[in-house]
Amino acid sequence: EQAKEDVKSAKTQLFNIVQAPDSFRIKKEQLIALQPQISSIEDNVTNQYFEDKSAVVYQQNTLAKQQLLPDITVNYFQGKNSGLNESLYGYQLGLKIPLLFTGQQSKIKASQLAFQATEQEAIDYQFQLKSKYNQLIHQLAKYQEAIDYYQSEGNALATEITNAAEISYKTGEIDFFQYIQSIENAYQIKLSFLENLNNYNQTAIAISYLTL
Repeated sequence: EQAKEDVKSAKTQLFNIVQAPDSFRIKKEQLIALQPQISSIEDNVTNQYFEDKSAVVYQQNTLAKQQLLPDITVNYFQGKNSGLNESLYGYQLGLKIPLLFTGQQSKIKASQLAFQATEQEAIDYQFQLKSKYNQLIHQLAKYQEAIDYYQSEGNALATEITNAAEISYKTGEIDFFQYIQSIENAYQIKLSFLENLNNYNQTAIAISYLTL
């Protein structure tokens, strides 16, 4: 009865997540191990974020350097003079030369340090991402071994324990308490398999959508 209430609670949580307008039923299908979508670490979506961030910081550094260069302006104008009874045309040339470089050099230095920090941040993220990826691969192999054991031996063992317990109880070789213990051992093997299968699938999902 407690297990049934747990199932109802889980369905309620799932209903809130899905936000379906009507109630729904969950099809009972055979549970299978998911195949992780393994891709290159270099193709991870977070790499694009760091590339864009580095590009922005690099452009800021370039802009800070350009502000040290002279600024040339050219203007064209047209006007009238009351004494000349004709239009006047002219050009104006301006040259702006920075005289104080201290403040601008500080901005350049700061933008350079920001660019280096961004590059180092990307390298550090890549290192941590590869480390997590390798850990998940090892975990996947561990759970795969447990699944393989159940499929090759564990399932047959659980079935054999159950059959032997039922026959022994019916023939009086074991009492009810021993029978319950045997059944519990058999179901514990199956529950262990389901836990390993769930852990395997969760790990496969973590690999397919790898992030820190």
